[in-house]
Amino acid sequence: KTFYGFLGAELSSVSCKAMKNFLNCLKMPAFAVVILLGSLSFLSASNNPLPLPIKPFIVLSGSMRPAILEGSVVFVARGFNNIKNGDIITYISPRNARENITHRVIGEEQIGIYKTKGDANNAADLWTVKKEAIWGKVMVTIPFLGYALAFSKTRLGVILVVILPLILIAFDELRIIYQELKKLREKKCGA
Repeated sequence: KTFYGFLGAELSSVSCKAMKNFLNCLKMPAFAVVILLGSLSFLSASNNPLPLPIKPFIVLSGSMRPAILEGSVVFVARGFNNIKNGDIITYISPRNARENITHRVIGEEQIGIYKTKGDANNAADLWTVKKEAIWGKVMVTIPFLGYALAFSKTRLGVILVVILPLILIAFDELRIIYQELKKLREKKCGA
């Protein structure tokens, strides 16, 4: 072998090891992202049958700026007890039962009937909100996570965020299994 051939083989071996280490380092974060987005996607679905005490919602508009930015995910503690002025609540839209609105309570018209307003809106909402339509109070807001969550619900998002990472993880695991089987076979043949 020439010096250059030896150097090339050495570099090839180093780059192969580096690639394996790189893939191993990416596996856990990729798996965590898949689990996180998959779980949030399931939990934020409007037809989710699980009566969990906290439910995530994606904020689609800027009506609650600056408190809540569009593209945020809000985690809502379910229930409509102890709602008072200043609380931010998520409720079923009176105009479309398939939409949810996250606005601030600005008053109680009657017992269990609330007036709401988006912080960025000039006027109060034109409707009142009955306690039966309220999902609950906003407890936590995570800015921009809603964009990733909404994208992960599209066909392309499912492919790129869920299926592709799972395929890569599966192929890497199969590679590891193959290498271990190869080592066992070589051990048996060598013994």
